[in-house]
Amino acid sequence: MASAWQPPYWSHPPASTDTWTLDEIKQGNIIASYSLNEILTKNHPSRRGAAVTFGRIDDPSAVDIVTAHESCSRLHARISFDKSGTPWLRDLGSGNGTFVNRRRLPKEACGKLEIPEGAAQASKAGSRGVTLYPGDAIQFGASTRLYCLEGPPEFERGAVKLKKEQITAEVSQHDEDEREKNENENEGGCSWGISDDIPDDDDDTAQQKPIRDSTYNSLPTMESFFSSTSSKYSIPSSLHQLYKTYQTKSNKLQAIQNESSRIIQKENMGVELSEGQTKQLEKNQDRIDNLEKDILDLNERIEDGIHDIVHGGDGSNKRMKRKKSQEEDGGRARHDDDVDDF
Repeated sequence: MASAWQPPYWSHPPASTDTWTLDEIKQGNIIASYSLNEILTKNHPSRRGAAVTFGRIDDPSAVDIVTAHESCSRLHARISFDKSGTPWLRDLGSGNGTFVNRRRLPKEACGKLEIPEGAAQASKAGSRGVTLYPGDAIQFGASTRLYCLEGPPEFERGAVKLKKEQITAEVSQHDEDEREKNENENEGGCSWGISDDIPDDDDDTAQQKPIRDSTYNSLPTMESFFSSTSSKYSIPSSLHQLYKTYQTKSNKLQAIQNESSRIIQKENMGVELSEGQTKQLEKNQDRIDNLEKDILDLNERIEDGIHDIVHGGDGSNKRMKRKKSQEEDGGRARHDDDVDDF
């Protein structure tokens, strides 16, 4: 019976600042849009804040969103949020399955009853269901209707991993800043050829292509270099700041790409894009192009800094070679322009 189901013990309503919606799409048209935040604050008192339920039965005390198809179970599935605000989808033992992006939920994420607190299964994969991300498309049973999830950019697929890496790097940066401060007081410090201020994006040196030797092939990855707690290298705060800027721009790029992917996904589902969505895609592409250039430049500058720290040197020779090489290339280009083209 539907009444036998109880919401999960670990569920929490999402933060009021995190807006979650679900668009119901039928034959390429959005026929309804649901605010999950409102449902979780206004639904049945026994489930308030705990879960958004789906099913064929038209009973507001048991089902929040009715899935009008004979292949759907009376109580088919639910979405619950954990204390971090992450949404989880679980199939409540339906007969015909629940699908995310056309892939059926595994058996570990299905069951009529929620895993109780303290149970051995509570720590196993799938006990809460599967994690949902903004842009995911959900289907119930054999119904062709799609339910497209929209949510905050910080919950985009991949954004959580970037956030964890950034926190790790910030902790490492604090430790390195303290060590560098002490060393500078005792020895006068070392800039490693990197200014304390972040160079402007239009800095001439930022546009010059470095001449790289084989020692670059043996460099550690940026993630491992900045997250390492080893005291083997003294990393200046300016290089830490460059890496933080790199992470911020990478995170922003990921969010914009995900936004464009969601719009394109709707178009692929047969939804006709509005003029605003079409313009947004064009705007996003311009921003993506610019961010990719900035990230490539930051990547090279950070690798230069890591190279100088790992292999020694202050980077000045490399930058001089880079500038000289550009000047020589420019000189050859000007000379070639003087030659008649027969």
